Amino acid sequence: MSTVGQEARTPTHGEVMKREDAASARVDLLTLPFDQYQRYRVVAKVADSVRLYLDQPQLRVLDVGGFHRTREGRPLLPVAHALPSDFTFATDLADGVPSCYVRASGASLPFRSEVFDLVVTCDTLEHIPAVSRAAFVDELLRVATPCVLLIAPFYSEPTQRAERILREHLAVRGCAHGPLEEHFEHGLPSAGTLRAQLSANDLSFIEFADGYLPHWLPMMAIQLAPRVTPAFLAELNRFYNRHLSPTDRREPAYRRAFVIAKPGHEDLLPAIASAVDPSPAASQLHADIAEDLDCLLKQSERNAQARLAILEAENERLMQVLRGYEQGRFIRLMRWIHQWRDRVTGRSSGS
Repeated sequence: MSTVGQEARTPTHGEVMKREDAASARVDLLTLPFDQYQRYRVVAKVADSVRLYLDQPQLRVLDVGGFHRTREGRPLLPVAHALPSDFTFATDLADGVPSCYVRASGASLPFRSEVFDLVVTCDTLEHIPAVSRAAFVDELLRVATPCVLLIAPFYSEPTQRAERILREHLAVRGCAHGPLEEHFEHGLPSAGTLRAQLSANDLSFIEFADGYLPHWLPMMAIQLAPRVTPAFLAELNRFYNRHLSPTDRREPAYRRAFVIAKPGHEDLLPAIASAVDPSPAASQLHADIAEDLDCLLKQSERNAQARLAILEAENERLMQVLRGYEQGRFIRLMRWIHQWRDRVTGRSSGS
């Protein structure tokens, strides 16, 4: 384990700059998977409010469960790209990832108490066994100073139904999605249970919807569809994130976000509530939507052409195999036998 995690010191500016591998370029956030983009847009909005509240230009931010991989398999810490001007750090259970990261369980964080200005966790609570969730939330609160942002899908009949539909859709193709299976293994968290835990500890909080469910389900089906090129998905996500994502903070929602204030910092919550409230402008489409849609359709056409090229190449390969069989000794022998049988049968019928 990294000594950074064990000593619980704040990452240096140099470490922040090296949090991705040296060859990594700045990530275009708009091309991130739509649901990941939504979560980290909320993180950015909450961080802006905390920055103003504390009156400091840079925050010390911890993202618990914040390790991801790109479509190409490269390690990615989205919080580092969502908050490029802050000192960001992440924990998760993966190995071999960038600096400013420590492998650690969220239920036992290797940091001193109240060392981070903002602690966030995005779609992690549902992957933790139910018996450990309260301890997980307590740990987030322990290492945070003013507040914690917790985003996760919580149980509701519509949410569970949507996940079942997605699961069955994948099962028809003989596929299983590991993270989704963990939702069924552990059960989705209960928002009521979390509210009761926070109230029992006299903690103030706000909560709001995130991830409009009627959009979430078809978009997830497309994200997990077979034979879809990464280039098409990037263009699809860019279009969705620009034009549709701003309106997705509404019911019925796939997930909920809780912002929990530590004692003495309750005044922070109204500002955050205002910052995350979708403005009327969010429902207005960008003027360049036609241009973006044209780019998406062209990428869709390229995706179809790439798939057609693959099918044509496979067809040609099979034709070559078939010609090989036709020209083989066995086929020639069988043809000779059939010809010999026809000659014998013809002489017999004429006699």
